[in-house]
Amino acid sequence: MIPREYLSTMGEIPTNKKQGLNSKLIFFLLLFFLFLLSLFIRTYGLSLESLYGDEMYSVFHGQKSLSELKVIFLNDQNPPMHIALLHFWMEIFGVTEIASKMLSVACSVFAGLILFLFAKKFLNIQTAVIAFFLFLFSNSQHYFSTEVRPYALIQLLCISSFYIYFNLLTKPKKSDVIFLWLINLSLLFTHYLSVFILVVQFVFIWGYFKENRKAFVYYFVSQIFLVISFLPWVSILLSNVPKEGSFWNIAPNFDAFRYHTNVLSGSETLFYVFSAFVSLSFLIVVFNNQLKVLSMEFNRKHYFVFVTLYILPIVLDFIVSQKTPVFHARYILYTTIGLFLCIAYFFSNLKMKFLYKFLFIIPFALLILTSFEITQEREDDWKRMVPVVKSKQDKNTVIFISATYKYMDFAFYYDYESFRNYSKSAEMLAKNNVYYCEKCPLYGWENLNYDTINKVIYVHSHSQFQDPDHKIEEFIVSKGFKECSYYKRISTGYTVFVKNELACNPIEIIADVSDNPCDLVKSFIGKNVKGDSCLVFHSSFMNAGCNIDNPSIIFTDTGRASYLINEQNQFSPGIVKKISELNGKTAISINALVYNEKKSIGHMVISVEKDGESLFRADLIVLEKMKVPNNWNNISLIANLPSGISDDAELKIYVWNRAKENFYIENFKVVIQKGEF
Repeated sequence: MIPREYLSTMGEIPTNKKQGLNSKLIFFLLLFFLFLLSLFIRTYGLSLESLYGDEMYSVFHGQKSLSELKVIFLNDQNPPMHIALLHFWMEIFGVTEIASKMLSVACSVFAGLILFLFAKKFLNIQTAVIAFFLFLFSNSQHYFSTEVRPYALIQLLCISSFYIYFNLLTKPKKSDVIFLWLINLSLLFTHYLSVFILVVQFVFIWGYFKENRKAFVYYFVSQIFLVISFLPWVSILLSNVPKEGSFWNIAPNFDAFRYHTNVLSGSETLFYVFSAFVSLSFLIVVFNNQLKVLSMEFNRKHYFVFVTLYILPIVLDFIVSQKTPVFHARYILYTTIGLFLCIAYFFSNLKMKFLYKFLFIIPFALLILTSFEITQEREDDWKRMVPVVKSKQDKNTVIFISATYKYMDFAFYYDYESFRNYSKSAEMLAKNNVYYCEKCPLYGWENLNYDTINKVIYVHSHSQFQDPDHKIEEFIVSKGFKECSYYKRISTGYTVFVKNELACNPIEIIADVSDNPCDLVKSFIGKNVKGDSCLVFHSSFMNAGCNIDNPSIIFTDTGRASYLINEQNQFSPGIVKKISELNGKTAISINALVYNEKKSIGHMVISVEKDGESLFRADLIVLEKMKVPNNWNNISLIANLPSGISDDAELKIYVWNRAKENFYIENFKVVIQKGEF
């Protein structure tokens, strides 16, 4: 517990003891406690996280030699600071998931501690406590605190820069000139959008031109050093600016603006709460001469620095991104430091008795804590997916990877040595029948003898950028293969193809257990190739004329009965089962022959729900898989239910289409079994 004396700025608390933060021993014990708390929060569940996306780029290149890194740095769109640091970090601690992530964790932990020290020194202890609390339990800060990217390092450098900046404004020393120069230079070499931090500092230094001429001069001397030292790098920066239309992102609109501001706040609810608080505090600060609700110690300049650090970089980044699309929460994560300081500093200076402040802050703190997600879903989960893919491979199976650059993610979890031996990755993967290039001279899948191949596993991640027209799937089908199963989680998945003459997932039907011979979806007990029992649900929508009067059953030009789904009839016949009825079976496979008109929006859904809450959902937007609309295509989806789902939760499997345009289903089949597909 923090002694009451530390919180004395919350109101008048009579005491005769001089203890608390004035005691060095208690102060260092408090810091040590905050360090341990931060370390626990930031590392919780770390061993379960998968490296993904740009993280793998950092690790893959960070393991290279300095001479190789030099070539990369001169041709990269990102500055070199983080990967250079990561290189030396991994030299010491190893090229592993935990080791690489711990660099970012360390930066985040120390950023929080320096934030606490900054607020204590230049503001007050209550601001320090509240700002630290908001930082530690921020969803956005927590999410990026373990990413093997520069964002946690930017937080550390940002608050360190403002620590020196405020030091310079209060008691300027020559050493501050050097420190501010070096820290701000490090910011620019960590991420170019950190320049907005420097813009905020530049804007507010003018307010000290008359008040503190020495600080003003010292600041500009440090920035002259900064310009001189960064100038040689400008030509490299400009030569690597993405050409218009070539960047992975797109110019943001208002929806993107709202989405990323929600991410920064931690949730949509918190965005509205924080926005209301900042707006109200701004009005009170502006009219405080009339209202007189803030303490005499309140410094308007400090408050406006924090508000500007929160708002200005977001606005500037949004404007810049109309030309070069770089508007993303991770790039301007440091703005939350301004938000947290603004809220904490304003609240600490309200003229309010301790009890009233306490009563006000409790529900606010509870909202923060209940909104906090200590484990957050990542975009990709290579750590769990790759072993599943590997288990499906035999000597007659090849694996394709797209986008090409995703071979790094795959190799790390498939064959670690092929990842570490980066100059021979393609060769080593090819020896295991893994290919990530179609037309590469030596290791392209175009050159393979498909007469000896029975199965192709196509691993896709970001393939929508490299292969938006599904040419790879068309190529596989052209070689005599058919799609058997499709799995996708957010942006990464795999599709299994087998030779046309082979069965996808042979199931022997043991018994018909349908309740009614006229059920649209009939139920069976089956046995898979391993001899394990499985549940089978099937409908061809042609049950001996039982459903002849059903207006949704249409006989199409194929001569078969199809089920029509559109705006008037949005849902197909489906399957609803209690989890307890599955008897431990968690692997689900759906196959259907579907036809979608051009603007129909068909979804294939596997959902687990309880009391109106979604516990699990796999949702395939059929258009993502359809190569050509207005055509019949076989579509599949597989999913594995997570463990720990309540027995009384409901599993729902169905197809739906909310559009006016028609969507047709034929030969709908579901298999539920133990293990994985």
